[in-house]
Amino acid sequence: VLVEAGGVLASLTARWDGATGEAKLTSSWAGEIDKRQIRHEGALTASASWPRTGRKQVSASVTGFVRSPSGQGRGEVEVQGSGSSLSTSHWQVSAPRLSWHDKPTAGLALEDIRAEIAVDWPDVRLVSLSAANAERLSAEGDFSAERRSWAFSLLAEGARAAREQSRPIDVTLVATGDQEHIVVKTFEMVRRNLAVQAAGTIALPSTELHEAHAKASWMIDPADGRKGLDAVSGNLQCQADITGTLRPMNLQLQSVLSGESVTFNKKAVGAIEIPWDAQIDAERTRYKTGSFKLFGGTWNMNGEHDFSRQSSQVALDANHVLL
Repeated sequence: VLVEAGGVLASLTARWDGATGEAKLTSSWAGEIDKRQIRHEGALTASASWPRTGRKQVSASVTGFVRSPSGQGRGEVEVQGSGSSLSTSHWQVSAPRLSWHDKPTAGLALEDIRAEIAVDWPDVRLVSLSAANAERLSAEGDFSAERRSWAFSLLAEGARAAREQSRPIDVTLVATGDQEHIVVKTFEMVRRNLAVQAAGTIALPSTELHEAHAKASWMIDPADGRKGLDAVSGNLQCQADITGTLRPMNLQLQSVLSGESVTFNKKAVGAIEIPWDAQIDAERTRYKTGSFKLFGGTWNMNGEHDFSRQSSQVALDANHVLL
């Protein structure tokens, strides 16, 4: 069968033997979303053994490729399931590689992902999860079709977005959800001298944030050799209350940047505290500070960063500064 609809051309071949309960299916597709300049293509193969009595088995393999103005991705997923019925079954899902690249040398490349899922309808449980990108990975998940609710927890240590990433991260996530809300109880990410924590509630379907708060703390060490920071050292922390919506992206941040034991060109600055407000949408972020004290003077700053152009503008006003 050859089908063309909605800018997608697809072919489908299927065979079913009612006497033995054996079935095979192959399909491929290619299409383009002109308005968003997205090109996609892929292939599917599947088979099933579904006798009237006894154990049932299903297997499928999907490969896909997508290209858009923001990058390109490629993936392969394999699924195998068996059980006395679909409502009481055990599934193994594996992905040898899932990748997304926005630049030739940068992006995401997850390898050898494996998950085990147990179905006892109306409950579905994530039994285990593993991936080659993490030194240690554990996860638990539950979904109730009856209550339309879910819970998920993840602990990843020594995780890398790609094998060539030099500095791994540790990630902890605990979240629950239902038809009306997604509740992020705990999100923590640690990468060497940087630690980020966040929590909050996302209302559905509006994606409006409620009681959302984030905290980041990091230590600047000149020995790291980071360009532009080789003259600065100290312990910094930023705490932010976040409001707005995720989709469309329209976020407002009210935050305070504080620092302890800060030095500049080996000169002690001491403690700093900078009120900082920001507004973020899909195109740019705009920010401004309240008045703050530094080097004996009074400072104010505002600016914006354009995501598509990767350009920034900053205006800085300082009075009575002693250097």
